[in-house]
Amino acid sequence: NTALLDLDGSLTGYVVVDENGDRIHDAFAISLNNLMFNASEGSVDECLAEGAQDTVVEDRPTSLISPGHYATLELSALFPKPNDVSQHWQDLTFAKSSTEFGKHPTMTLESRNGLGVWEPKVASGYGYTVEAHPATGRTEAGLPKTVTVGVLDVVKPGVSETNPFHVRLGLCYTSADPGQPHPAGTAPFQITRGYKSYGGGNVDRRDPMLQQYWNWLENRYEGQVCINLDDPNRRNLDPVTGCPANGVTAVPPGGCPAPSVEATDAEGVPACIYPKETLQPAASIDELTRPDGSPEVDKYYYDAERGLLFLNVVQDLPNPVGPSPLGSCTGGANDDPACPDVADDETYYACPAPGCQTYRIEVTDPSYVPAPSNCGSPYPRYEMEEPERKLFLKDITTGEIVERDPEDARTRFPHYAPDRWPKGCSLEGNIAPRDAPAGAVGLGGLVPGR
Repeated sequence: NTALLDLDGSLTGYVVVDENGDRIHDAFAISLNNLMFNASEGSVDECLAEGAQDTVVEDRPTSLISPGHYATLELSALFPKPNDVSQHWQDLTFAKSSTEFGKHPTMTLESRNGLGVWEPKVASGYGYTVEAHPATGRTEAGLPKTVTVGVLDVVKPGVSETNPFHVRLGLCYTSADPGQPHPAGTAPFQITRGYKSYGGGNVDRRDPMLQQYWNWLENRYEGQVCINLDDPNRRNLDPVTGCPANGVTAVPPGGCPAPSVEATDAEGVPACIYPKETLQPAASIDELTRPDGSPEVDKYYYDAERGLLFLNVVQDLPNPVGPSPLGSCTGGANDDPACPDVADDETYYACPAPGCQTYRIEVTDPSYVPAPSNCGSPYPRYEMEEPERKLFLKDITTGEIVERDPEDARTRFPHYAPDRWPKGCSLEGNIAPRDAPAGAVGLGGLVPGR
């Protein structure tokens, strides 16, 4: 999953606008692998990331352009060899809960480097379900008793409690006991929402200025440790002091913002402490959506008959904008041009200041033994409608809003072509016009090419 943000329209020829055609500040056209799993908010083929081989083999450009809000879903599940490092080889299949071309698109990933972590890109407002299956040549698979999940690298302007980044996530839990194939009991799950830190490097983690933007959650508060990937940091899995942790920041000039309260950290320094929350079971999956359509953050729903657990994975705190501690980036006038432009809200910070908002999902049924997923199809019972479209792509030259070409659903790899290519998408620029014959294409991207 490669993602490229087009900050000014020079890569794609598009900017992101609302239904009236007005530019949305800090919303950017994003280039993603051209897979239906990634399609959202009226995405279309990139102009023209297609060469002769792509035309013959797939008959589609290799990337799409979307105006949607995306993040990386970070799901950690240390199985089937929980006691071994880098030996967590299984396939997780992520399925989109809404349809594209009449089907639920899927993406199957084998954990990165065997570290028991899966990282698909997901779009805000959409839903996804997860199943575990053995990797090629292997027999073991399943969701372990402890799973942690959250989102990183959120790209959405104005993230707040009333405007969160959110996805509905469904997890299929199957147990090895055929007599009790799914977690059972009056409350077979405990789900806690809190914070986790990612990063590191050669920085002073005690710098109070840095702690306004980024914090290392290792022994910052009540001996808690929740840092980076779970596999090399097994203290993350401690049931008392592990993930998720309380969020911690230095106290800003205006005092601690809600929902944090001022206290002292492990070194006795005044700090803002952000609370952890325990989710409560819902009687119906409908309770995961509030009357105004926003996600319910305090509940989960479990279908005990099928073994399907649903919750909303939410980030409702913004990623901070501030000088980066990386390399020579200080926020000063003499910074390298590659450093983020703080005045224009650019940032290198991938998570909120108190930590990445993270969920720990714990199976409390002692008889549960992970096995390959067998929950039956979650669809159509748990199908979701595509969210109401609020984001659009606009040609930076003509000012026209781009629509999808309804004719382009005919190949074995269906994809959404635009009804017109951006101005400048011409053969002279090494790019074929929209109505060019097959094969009359270059190596993709507006000039200069990608």
